Amino acid sequence: MTKEEFHKIMDHPFDLTQEETNSINKLIEKHPYFLTARLLSLRGIKNHAAENYNESLKKVASYSTDRTLLFDYITHKKILEKNILEEAQKAKEITTSSIHQENTNSEEAFINPAKPKEFNKNEFHSFSQWLKISTQNLEDESINQNAKFSAIDRFIELNPKLSPIKDRQKNIDIALNSITENQNLMTETLAKIYVEQKKYDKAIQAFKILSLKYPEKSGFFADQIKAIKKLDKK
Repeated sequence: MTKEEFHKIMDHPFDLTQEETNSINKLIEKHPYFLTARLLSLRGIKNHAAENYNESLKKVASYSTDRTLLFDYITHKKILEKNILEEAQKAKEITTSSIHQENTNSEEAFINPAKPKEFNKNEFHSFSQWLKISTQNLEDESINQNAKFSAIDRFIELNPKLSPIKDRQKNIDIALNSITENQNLMTETLAKIYVEQKKYDKAIQAFKILSLKYPEKSGFFADQIKAIKKLDKK
């Protein structure tokens, strides 16, 4: 792929063809740390191979040193995507060679890993936790570990009840266990993520918190809890 071809694709990042997506994926094979190409590929995958989108999103996140940029990219409207791609390209030093919903009450609605995970612009916390929970088995020694734990570190810094400790694994456990106790951070999306990960106890606790936060939807949340309990018995 030439430099001109790549920039032409950047002019219409949300209308990638299958052929263009394949070309970008070949570029990524040669230059795995080319984040701009990975962001473009992610859009193409969502358009043409939606069943692979969630896994691809986790992979892109593992290569990203700034997940807020990635979050903006997947939640902003199409008109802003080109600007975000350009920001990503400027943030990464590359050589010229680098360029060669509200669910139903049914149990089925809870678990659909093939459906692209959607987040809105106010759910960065849920996005971060989805990445943390769903990438526990993703091993890549070349990934920047500081980027992996940045969301947890930020949570600990903002929560005065938690004292920072040296052991990062303990930080993770404390942060994840505290989330369900913090009503301000709980969202319906995060509750559903717990269900997808078969963390049923956490999911039930999450929906109980949401029921207290939003009493007008308590009936809906009660139905969700019943459905989770059925899943837990299987």
